[in-house]
Amino acid sequence: MTTGGGSFADSLDMLGIATAYFLSKYIPYVLWSGYGIWLLSPKPGTLARRALVLGVLRLALGLMTGWTLVYLVAVLAPAGNRLGFSIPVYYPLLLLVRWLEWSVISGVIRRSWRRLPLGTGRADTLWRLGGVAVSCLTDVLVIFVIGAMGWIPC
Repeated sequence: MTTGGGSFADSLDMLGIATAYFLSKYIPYVLWSGYGIWLLSPKPGTLARRALVLGVLRLALGLMTGWTLVYLVAVLAPAGNRLGFSIPVYYPLLLLVRWLEWSVISGVIRRSWRRLPLGTGRADTLWRLGGVAVSCLTDVLVIFVIGAMGWIPC
């Protein structure tokens, strides 16, 4: 990646990184949401369309809550590392936020907000935990994909 001051090549690099980020997150979120639809609220003929929409919703939730969490932790628990925030504070909070994000997706799938933070049963709870794991694995995927493009995020 070049380090010039806003050249066209730099713009293409950033577009490639943004696309890699989007696809590395969106595709797993769509697949996991599709599994959630099949598991929690199967309706014939609507799985693919609903999964695509839920993938966008989950990605948007993640961007909003993720950047908000980074900002809050940086302000409330700053650290002298390259990230600017305390990792031991950030990661437990990140797991909680991801649980809540997948809880929102579960509520949309089930079309019910009953017991939203806790889950409605074993299948729902395990699906949400799996969603948290998928989210964490996509972080690793993003680091490898954009790292392979020549940009090291931290």
